[in-house]
Amino acid sequence: MPGDGRVDLRYDAVVSPRLARCVLAAVLATAVVARDPAPARADEAPASAVARDAFGSEEPLCGDGRADTCRRLCLRGRQASACYELGRMYEWGNAQVSQDSWSARRFYLISCSGGDARGCNGAGYLYGTGKGPPQNYARAVQLYSWACRLGYPLGCFNVGVMHESGFGVRKSIGAAAMLYRRACDAGNANACSSLGVLFYKGVDPVFSDPVGGIELLRRGCAGGNQWGCDRLKDYGYAP
Repeated sequence: MPGDGRVDLRYDAVVSPRLARCVLAAVLATAVVARDPAPARADEAPASAVARDAFGSEEPLCGDGRADTCRRLCLRGRQASACYELGRMYEWGNAQVSQDSWSARRFYLISCSGGDARGCNGAGYLYGTGKGPPQNYARAVQLYSWACRLGYPLGCFNVGVMHESGFGVRKSIGAAAMLYRRACDAGNANACSSLGVLFYKGVDPVFSDPVGGIELLRRGCAGGNQWGCDRLKDYGYAP
């Protein structure tokens, strides 16, 4: 890790679940706070803002969906999915638990250490936005990266945003494009739109492809990403 508190990451390695858990434990114990400026507004950013899962987008992961059941399965049964579900409950708040970002972070991290990529992404979002724990871009990058390595498209998209913006990691359009492509090919509409903008604007000559950029924006728009639809209109194209 460079001395400025940023991290250089590679995404082509195949990591066994056991090794991932061991390395992740070390990462969480030694992550360095990144002192970076706040991210740009979504409409000014080179891509769109980082994203999180929508509460209620999945079936309950704890059988009856009760918080006490999730807590028991998480802490006693060591079920990573139950820890993730409990983290979501605390992040959003519901009739059973009050909104509590610190508790959300705790259970997301337990879920992440158990190999649930969604927990890694959820904790990364809290660190990156400063909702609950102090804002820490470097740790957000590390958690998003593990979500991506564990096969979670949204994690790949989010760490791509961090690479493109240069928050918590050295700015790299090439790395951002690679991550957006991985997430887009896995069905993440946000990533298709973000990659489309990179191609259309030709921010890096290596990735200049206006025609391909419009096709990617249309793909993102068709997948439900309104930001991509808006960019198409800005550029004078129909969705």
